[in-house]
Amino acid sequence: MAFVPRPAGPTVSAVVAKGSDYADGMAAHDAIKFRQQAQEALEHAESAINIVDIKAWLLVAEDWLKLAQAVEAGHGN
Repeated sequence: MAFVPRPAGPTVSAVVAKGSDYADGMAAHDAIKFRQQAQEALEHAESAINIVDIKAWLLVAEDWLKLAQAVEAGHGN
């Protein structure tokens, strides 16, 4: 299976529209959870045995970190 580069996607928005479960946006504890998810993805990358899986897990970790950073930026942390 060949590696196919991931195209640039949309930017991450951490604020959810009013009327949802996160009417005022996401909280600091969400950023902590997202960072934990990123750490788990990095651990999966470390244990992966082929380059495709390693790259995929690293992309997942990167996305979780971006989401955590977006939440933190929205709360001035």
